[in-house]
Amino acid sequence: MAAWPQVIPVLLERRMACVGCCMARFETLADAAAIYGQDLHKLLADLTRVIENPTSLEES
Repeated sequence: MAAWPQVIPVLLERRMACVGCCMARFETLADAAAIYGQDLHKLLADLTRVIENPTSLEES
């Protein structure tokens, strides 16, 4: 999140409390997806989309 802050809204839209969570630094995206019942491949695709094109968040 420090490197790509544009991913924060993607996580918040999914009600993932990773933002500000003290455990976030110890968990992988796969761990977080499993904890929150998210489809890992869709989550990764959405995160990649906003990393590669930050304005795409505004378009969705």
